[in-house]
Amino acid sequence: MLGSGYTLRCGGQVIDWSGFVEGCDEQTTSFRPEAAALLEGVRAVRRDEDFSCLVDNESLLTVLESWLRSAHHPEPASIADSDLILPLVSELGLRTG
Repeated sequence: MLGSGYTLRCGGQVIDWSGFVEGCDEQTTSFRPEAAALLEGVRAVRRDEDFSCLVDNESLLTVLESWLRSAHHPEPASIADSDLILPLVSELGLRTG
């Protein structure tokens, strides 16, 4: 298993999270743990709060950008790590902040 984590600063409060991600080992890329950490981080902030997120995984940013800017969405079965990407896209779409 690979670990991941995040640190958030919201309203003067600092929130830290770290954990291990199922379906990862040292032989895989960091895409899955990075996606899991981003999903947990987005869920930790109220939907009506503004926040900034710094992500250093270009692959993850490319996938999210293609989903958030496009009307075409591939079938979940064709998406690597769809169990993380689909909830992440959904959560980002529900944000009002």
